[in-house]
Amino acid sequence: MKPLSLIFFTTLVCLSSCFITERGDNSVKTLDFKYFTIEVPESWQQVKARGIDSYVGEIHIDTGTIIRFDLGWYTDPMNEDEDQDRYSVHDGSIYLTDSSSTPQHRVSMYFAEANTENLEKVRHNKIKWVTIDNHKAKLIIPKRPGIGTTGVFIDRLWRSGSNNDRFGLRGDRLTGEQQRQLLKAIMTLRFCEHPSER
Repeated sequence: MKPLSLIFFTTLVCLSSCFITERGDNSVKTLDFKYFTIEVPESWQQVKARGIDSYVGEIHIDTGTIIRFDLGWYTDPMNEDEDQDRYSVHDGSIYLTDSSSTPQHRVSMYFAEANTENLEKVRHNKIKWVTIDNHKAKLIIPKRPGIGTTGVFIDRLWRSGSNNDRFGLRGDRLTGEQQRQLLKAIMTLRFCEHPSER
């Protein structure tokens, strides 16, 4: 074999193996939840759930990791400052919850003034505003993998009667790879028209 042919053949084999590896790692499927679709890794599984006043469901990443969604009037907006037990904000101040606290007896200590810089110090997540399928969306991204919430919240998906249908999808305490995959999947969300128009 001539040297030029050998170089060409070697390059072709290397590129082919890279392509096959990439394709195997990036295989995705589309999950159809009736009112929206989302593209996820091939191994993720769609699971039905029961809601009381909204349409809910789950995506199972593996046996212990679950992504949950909620579509309805009362969907949680995922405001970290209002929805956790590590700290509280009131009267313009941040109070840290003492580790000895119980649900019946909460012990808090003054931390700092509730300004943007100090709130950023105690939050586990950061917020990024994006557009997904022509909807303004709040993307929730943990500062560190394994701690916090990865998700999305859309406040006005559809107008429904005198209220707005809201959409939220979240996973908690995801690994760095699961977080990357979920953020990628969130950007593929596609919503149908309002359910009453279907």
